[in-house]
Amino acid sequence: MKSSQLFAMLMITPSLAIHSMSGVPMHMKETADGRCEVYSGDVLREVHNKPCADVEIRHNFLHFSDARLKENAKELKPSLSKLVQVPLYQYNFIGRSEKEFGVFAHELQQYFPDLVVDSLSESKMQGYKQVNYLGLGVMALQALKEANKKIDALETRVAELEQAR
Repeated sequence: MKSSQLFAMLMITPSLAIHSMSGVPMHMKETADGRCEVYSGDVLREVHNKPCADVEIRHNFLHFSDARLKENAKELKPSLSKLVQVPLYQYNFIGRSEKEFGVFAHELQQYFPDLVVDSLSESKMQGYKQVNYLGLGVMALQALKEANKKIDALETRVAELEQAR
């Protein structure tokens, strides 16, 4: 996974309709021969040679973010002090060898409860928690802004002290 790309992981079951972040409905359909077809709207996007219950879908998501489409906007509260407390991990999912990077939902939930949801009841992953990694990225941007303000203030203070000598 390239660090410049944001991926959202969806683990969904056959006939469960979801929406991509751009609002396009996505769904999966299992064929008579046991393959899984993934559709975005009416367009066939992927075919997997296994049942839909065993398919993991990874996509880059585009999300409409035009201010004209939004209401009730509030500036984010400071997040740096909370974000730095969230442990980060390298891991692999049980039964898979590819390395992943991320957080554990239970730990993130202590600091950012709105970024953690319980899986859908109709999913094979029922009872497991999911992380909104796109939202976590936004919180990381907020933390970077806060850190930058602190750096600017420290640089100003250092310049003042150097001039006072």
